[in-house]
Amino acid sequence: MLRKERNGVTTTTTHDVVCVEYDAVQEYTDPEEHQLKLFPNPAQAGELLHIEGISVDTLYSLYSSSGVLLYSGTVHNQTLRLSATLAQGMYILQIQGKTQKLAISN
Repeated sequence: MLRKERNGVTTTTTHDVVCVEYDAVQEYTDPEEHQLKLFPNPAQAGELLHIEGISVDTLYSLYSSSGVLLYSGTVHNQTLRLSATLAQGMYILQIQGKTQKLAISN
């Protein structure tokens, strides 16, 4: 058995098998950093939706609760005018790989 340690990494070799152990440093990531924040939520059809957690101008997709794409387009200045034809219910808004549930109450 051969055991080497360098810069916090330990490598052990036994019978043609190499095992590597790392002294891991865990990084804390705030889950809220990676979420969309929608205001108001619940919203009403036709209302202006304010979105935090995205770039200024970016693409969006709005899906029904069953996953059917209903609308797509561009969010400008972190605001999105909801379609006046949205029925009451739950929707899924996806922007920059982030998703958030959106409730429509009329």
